[in-house]
Amino acid sequence: SDFAVFTVLPDALRDQYPQGDYDKVFLSPLPTMPNDEGRIAFISADTMLIDAFDYSDDLHSNLLNDADGVSLERVSVDAPTGINSNWQSASSAAGFATPGKLNSQARLPGQATTTISIEPKVFIPGTRNSFTTISYQDDQAGSFASVIVYDVDGRVVKQLAQNTLLSANGFFTWDGTNESGNKARTGIYVVYFELYNATGEVGIIKETVVVGASF
Repeated sequence: SDFAVFTVLPDALRDQYPQGDYDKVFLSPLPTMPNDEGRIAFISADTMLIDAFDYSDDLHSNLLNDADGVSLERVSVDAPTGINSNWQSASSAAGFATPGKLNSQARLPGQATTTISIEPKVFIPGTRNSFTTISYQDDQAGSFASVIVYDVDGRVVKQLAQNTLLSANGFFTWDGTNESGNKARTGIYVVYFELYNATGEVGIIKETVVVGASF
């Protein structure tokens, strides 16, 4: 699918959200859209109402400290526009907005439950495979995650993410260092992917990863 950007200030938009895709940018005299509340309507040339949406800042995640600069994204194009649950704050992992791209909180029909995968399972810091990637796919819009690496004795080795608002899919990386910036010891570690929503913790997924050594 193709996505377009309609804006009155393309340069300001690029500066604030450099991760966007600006291949198709259209200058448009858009109406003022206050942060606190407003109404957006699409009307055809013959004045027929196509769609409309009454928004407010109450639709943003209550786990956000500040919603300023955070896009309010539609989750599903198949669900009715006016359902509050069909709108979520854009993911912090995506830079809080995805101009010119699929919404970070978009959910497609038939997606599986939340899953994570780690690749490679064994890595050696300081070599070609110097880090591992923790990829995720999340089926619940508005989820937050804390990603923590523990050693086999249950001690925190590295916090990779803390209360990060997730997109539909993404990743975190670990370079094999601890909180002090030193290389973790060779051995087995456990990556805890702790999921939350607005009501609190909703689940924990854990996978093992091995820090190896070169000889």
